[in-house]
Amino acid sequence: MQLLNTLSNLPDDVLISVFSLLSIKEALRLSVVSKRLAAVWRFSLVFNFDGLKMTPNYYHDDYNERFYKNRSKYINSINQIINSHKGSTLHEFRVKYMLDIFCMNHVDRWINFAFKKKGIQTLDLDLSQDHIGWPSEQLSPKFPQHCCDYITTIEGTSNIKFLKLLSIRSINVSSHIIHHILSNCEFLEHLQVEGSYTLTTLNVVGRSVLRLKTLKIVCCRVESMEICAPNLVTFKYYGANMNFQIRNSGSLVNVDIGGTTHVCMPTAFLKLSSYLSGLRTLRLNASIEQITNLKNLPQLINLKQLVISSSIEKEVSTLLGVTHLIMAAPFLHSFSLQLGLRKTGATNRVLKAAEGVHRCLQIVELVGFYGRPIDMEFLTFLIEKVESLHKIIINSCPSHQLRLPPSQKKTTPNKKQGRRMAFELKQKLTSLDIIIL
Repeated sequence: MQLLNTLSNLPDDVLISVFSLLSIKEALRLSVVSKRLAAVWRFSLVFNFDGLKMTPNYYHDDYNERFYKNRSKYINSINQIINSHKGSTLHEFRVKYMLDIFCMNHVDRWINFAFKKKGIQTLDLDLSQDHIGWPSEQLSPKFPQHCCDYITTIEGTSNIKFLKLLSIRSINVSSHIIHHILSNCEFLEHLQVEGSYTLTTLNVVGRSVLRLKTLKIVCCRVESMEICAPNLVTFKYYGANMNFQIRNSGSLVNVDIGGTTHVCMPTAFLKLSSYLSGLRTLRLNASIEQITNLKNLPQLINLKQLVISSSIEKEVSTLLGVTHLIMAAPFLHSFSLQLGLRKTGATNRVLKAAEGVHRCLQIVELVGFYGRPIDMEFLTFLIEKVESLHKIIINSCPSHQLRLPPSQKKTTPNKKQGRRMAFELKQKLTSLDIIIL
């Protein structure tokens, strides 16, 4: 009762700020306490509909009655809340749930609702049907045409001019709309587009992108991309080869590149050559062969964290090609090698490990460790050549299964062998902190 009295004495703008700090469930519970709180709630500035906390990840083949029931409940909740909203201003709107073209009418309404409000700063639309894998082209809804038409009007452009974060996942949005947003949202700091198969060109240039810090383009059919963003800090690109130019982006320190149809790593490194020495974190999603083929590596003198992820390998005869990249980063602190399904095989190619000793690398993570000869050969190199090494994290689960629920992670002979070899290593190498997951 005392809390209710305290809240009742607060001015409306303070109560609106309180509602903005609460989750949707918490805000709804608070709004039914009194008529005044219910009225104020209708002017809330923040809506975060994170439905993934309600429903576990499913593959499409595992969709069941419970999933569809939860999804209908989620959709109805959003519709009821936005229908009751009375304010003309909205600062943040987030939707996160596994939705598809069969929910397109609802998605259209939500996007239209967000764009018709003034002062929108954060728009996060994550409809990923499969948060474990890549977005489905066939099931991704299209960005509504009436919204495209509206935001290019004077009123629509005015509503989005304060946008700071735009994230669109599993919605097909055109290059024209993204270009319009980049050209008119001078406060934009974070842009992410994932699973948009109608995004073919991207020009991140001009005065309007001066504040842009993060750019993530994943699983889109981009044919050409030009970047000139002096304050860009983080760049992520997963997809096929394209016509790519980057210039005047001296603040870049975090890079993540790769894809299902692996980009050509030597080409990518050449395009980024002016920025490699300044990178602090580097993540490469590529085959071991492509990593091995990197030649004339520059000194990555600022690199602290390196992650190499290779989901599927047809044939792997050695992992020693990776060692040259490790040695090119003399001040590297942590390294992670994440391997997926692979077949070991003998080839005529003879590879030598990088020469020298590493004196800064302290933490190594090996994912998809099966204890095979190539795994042990690589691990032996690390133990012998990395003087500063004190922790090794070993996980026998292949990288493509890391995000699966525990119930879907099957025990295989390879996993059993990997764990057995890891425990044997732990007993022998008592000077190292070996963690087995």
